[in-house]
Amino acid sequence: MTATINLYKTENQVYKDFKGFVEVALSHFSISGWDVKKLNQVIKSEELKPCVFIQILNKKQVGAQWRKNVKETDVNYTKKYFTRHEINVRFSATRRRLIGDDTSTYNDIDVLTLIRAYFQTLNGISAFAAKSYAQYRASDVQLQTFTNDDENVQLMPYFDCSYIYTDCYTNTINKIDYIRPKDIEGV
Repeated sequence: MTATINLYKTENQVYKDFKGFVEVALSHFSISGWDVKKLNQVIKSEELKPCVFIQILNKKQVGAQWRKNVKETDVNYTKKYFTRHEINVRFSATRRRLIGDDTSTYNDIDVLTLIRAYFQTLNGISAFAAKSYAQYRASDVQLQTFTNDDENVQLMPYFDCSYIYTDCYTNTINKIDYIRPKDIEGV
């Protein structure tokens, strides 16, 4: 008997989902010219355009796995297994400061603050729910720096969010039609 996977989020699916969430947040505020990428890939900072990075920090099981018995037809019964996961995702951004920047220029701190704000709106919460995620904890925007290829210090702020989602798979169980007593006294 094999299991049927009803809902399972691969690591690449999680990255794709969160890339989409960030892109929607940027378009919501009409912010253009920013790339969205996974942080764990090779990136040359001298060629780096304004960019928002996504990184999965950890994925742990929350609570115990549980199951539910479901009668689908008179012949087939299913047993659904659920596992709830908590993932911590870090959103960071970087943008070189330019001489031509003015009061209408969005820097990396501004962009992260707006993304974080969008995630907590009704539209953001609905977008997460549509992809089976629930956000329940977001950190403040933290400041951090790194040295770029020109050996200049460059700002790369970040914030972390915790999300919950549930994986589900199903096993089919045949209906018991007949029970044959065996080795029972008096039968």
